[in-house]
Amino acid sequence: MSPSLSEVEALVSQLAQKIDAPEEYLPTYGDSKDGGHPYIEIESGVLFYLAKERGQQTLYYIALDLDDLLYHIFKDVTFMIATKYELKNRVRGQSFRRILFIEQERLIGVLDEKWQARLQKKHEQILVDHPFNDNADERATYYKQLVKNHQYPGNEWSLACEKYPLPDKN
Repeated sequence: MSPSLSEVEALVSQLAQKIDAPEEYLPTYGDSKDGGHPYIEIESGVLFYLAKERGQQTLYYIALDLDDLLYHIFKDVTFMIATKYELKNRVRGQSFRRILFIEQERLIGVLDEKWQARLQKKHEQILVDHPFNDNADERATYYKQLVKNHQYPGNEWSLACEKYPLPDKN
């Protein structure tokens, strides 16, 4: 039997308290606030995780079950919290995703260890195609400096990448 919207809302609220998630990060229930804010609908026992932006559907996810719905809600909630955390704890010369991924995985792990493992796997898959790009800021700054100085026309990017190498794709 599928839960009611009020049951989902109560469960989300209970879990959100465990990680001090701000109310504004949580979805609405049954109707959209628009602006890309997620909301939950239940139709004929089917759980939907949705979002609209200017009346256009931007997120449409049919959850497999309540656990899957909760994972997707808190994947997004923990991402927003981890993003703010990373910004306050940024390390120069290091990909912002290093701190963000660790903090997001930690937060979701407070809620459910299976969700943590699922999110870690997702992050690992992301890093296969898009590895951490440490020194990206330094590379870009150096490149701009070379272009501005007109010393090495056409070779600026190669020189910047030589000094601050691009990440390897394994």
